[in-house]
Amino acid sequence: GAPSSIAHLAPRELRRAMAVSPPPDGPPPGGEDGAAVWGDGKLAEALALFQRGSYADAQACADEAAGQATRAPPRTPTRPPDKDCGQRPDALEDLAAAHELAGGVARAEALYLRMLAWREGADQYEANNFEIAEQLFRQSPEYKSIEDATWFLNSLKPDDGHVVPKVVSLLALGEAVATPAAEAIWKLALRASQRPRITECGGLELLAKAVGRYSGNAMLQAAGCGSLRLLCSGHGKARENRRMLAARFDGAKLLTTALRLHPKDPEVQREACGALRAIAARNPSGARRVLDSGGVALLLGAIAECPEDEAVAEAACRALEMLQCGFDSVAKASEAASEHSAAREEGLHFCERCLERCLKLLLAGAADSPVPFTGLLRASFILLEQDESVRHRALGLVPVTVACMQAFPGHTK
Repeated sequence: GAPSSIAHLAPRELRRAMAVSPPPDGPPPGGEDGAAVWGDGKLAEALALFQRGSYADAQACADEAAGQATRAPPRTPTRPPDKDCGQRPDALEDLAAAHELAGGVARAEALYLRMLAWREGADQYEANNFEIAEQLFRQSPEYKSIEDATWFLNSLKPDDGHVVPKVVSLLALGEAVATPAAEAIWKLALRASQRPRITECGGLELLAKAVGRYSGNAMLQAAGCGSLRLLCSGHGKARENRRMLAARFDGAKLLTTALRLHPKDPEVQREACGALRAIAARNPSGARRVLDSGGVALLLGAIAECPEDEAVAEAACRALEMLQCGFDSVAKASEAASEHSAAREEGLHFCERCLERCLKLLLAGAADSPVPFTGLLRASFILLEQDESVRHRALGLVPVTVACMQAFPGHTK
């Protein structure tokens, strides 16, 4: 009976209950306080204690409220507190489960969304990001359902900068809400003037968390990587964002993971390549992190896996060019320098093999587009230009390059 869009948000037992629970007759009556919404004074007290940080007392009140909702004795939390969250209990998750099992699907959904907002708010508070924490706590009472949280995104325009704090907060509310929120952030970030505000509201960090948590969601990956790319360029906070994304939020790993998991998706490939370029731009430390994460092979793989998409090839080649500062920052006699040279050499051999395969398809009449050739040839040129020590080991590219020129006479690219 519950909406399928929230099934993955709830614990396993909640998903089972949702499959058989009938939908409620309507939203609970009353105002915004816990007693009016949930019909339970103990719950109101638990929510207030949780917001004040009295987690142990909130646990006791929540257990009592959950016991009343299910007419069963209070139960022990199903798992220990998260190791990075101190002694914060899972009282709200248990309480959401109790309402779900009692047939209160709408109430459980609302409480679960608020719980996610409070958890992220507590994390931000502990990290001394007080503005972001306050924003999440203030927004949380508005979350009644996924539809209520996201309805305004349908008519969002790039110039609607006044909703930036509200949209950023949605990134903390699970995959079903974070996906349209990431798309909305990308739309808002198209205006360079709004990127500083998105950054100030915690957009960079919450986007990085969403991209890392929901790596299998191609739609979120494309929007998230694209938003990260925009936040790392074109405004006064861009340089600091590049540094933070690379060093604090492990951006190179996030973005290379997106490339690995979605090799055939041109949207993900294009935006992830663009974000890698942004991390490396005038940032030797960030460029080295991309190199150490297998960036050269993945950027070349993007060109090969999306052979008909010129935008992917363009983004990948521009990212390869930006990695030069990472090569230059490593001592020539070091082990890292040797590894980077080996990666470039392997990259050149990869380009040679791909070009040979494309030529065979061209001669067989199975392909006629110059796009894959231009991308691979440009990537080869970049790698050869960056490291003269590998040139003598890439002579196999000579006959392949000549054959490409003969196949497309007069084609300038």
